[in-house]
Amino acid sequence: MNFTRRKISIDYKINRLWGKHSVGVFTKSKIEREPIVSKVSIIEDYIENSILNEHDYYLKIFDEGIQFIHYVYELAFINNTKMNKETEKKESVVFTIYISRLCNLLVSIRRLVISGFEEPARIISRSIIETIDIILVALFDKDFSTQLYEVLDNNYCEDKFWKENIAYGKINSKMKKLIEECDVDHNFKQSYLKNKKELKNLFSNSVHSSIIASRNSLFLPSLKHNKMYEKAIFGGISSETNKHLIMIFLEIESFSYFLLFFIIERPSSFFSKIDEFKEEIDKVFASYFVIRDLRIINKNNFISQWN
Repeated sequence: MNFTRRKISIDYKINRLWGKHSVGVFTKSKIEREPIVSKVSIIEDYIENSILNEHDYYLKIFDEGIQFIHYVYELAFINNTKMNKETEKKESVVFTIYISRLCNLLVSIRRLVISGFEEPARIISRSIIETIDIILVALFDKDFSTQLYEVLDNNYCEDKFWKENIAYGKINSKMKKLIEECDVDHNFKQSYLKNKKELKNLFSNSVHSSIIASRNSLFLPSLKHNKMYEKAIFGGISSETNKHLIMIFLEIESFSYFLLFFIIERPSSFFSKIDEFKEEIDKVFASYFVIRDLRIINKNNFISQWN
């Protein structure tokens, strides 16, 4: 996985918007002064008496990704109440549905990993990658979003739409077009698309029951016993767990960047009403800077997980 720098234009614009007001603990100065994992998380059931205790820093980092998505969900949900135009309503409903799914999937991964089922969690991770693609393309392409809304209660039409617009790699070409039109450093664009392809292939092995992925349901590289293999039929804490959490966290962090690009650079979209929700958007901005700083200050730690 590559770690590349990107343009700061969006970060600068977020800073300017955020600097106009602050809410409670979600203040610009606090985030800049203390760019570490927040002590308050959406998920409060941190594990006790577990082998993961000594490695739960990565779990807490993962929680910050969940928290960001949860704040986006809260913004999207309340934003629905202000939609007047029919097109805006459709886009807003579609976005809220998929951001809810994304939050749900992330919490599911967390619970599986804590229970010792890192390999089955990879099946959900593959769905997360696709869900992120759909969210971004829906924000980028109004026709795509509108069609998704219109097939909401029609299974036959949904299947047809899926085959024509998402399945068989069709969503990948839409994502490539989307990324190319964003004001992002070229190297970051290429790195993001390359990493996404690698993640899809990796997690697809678990979805399609490849022999290598399936082997980890029998024996897994043990975190408890210094990467020796142990029986895993009833679960176990894998030495691959931290790496898995990092991969999904970085995908969420990149998603946050592109999401805020649409919020800031495309005011004509259904996000045009968000200025009315200062508390909700402040939480999104604050959480964005937390996960961005986590990526920056943990770069070397993340890279070491690949070695």
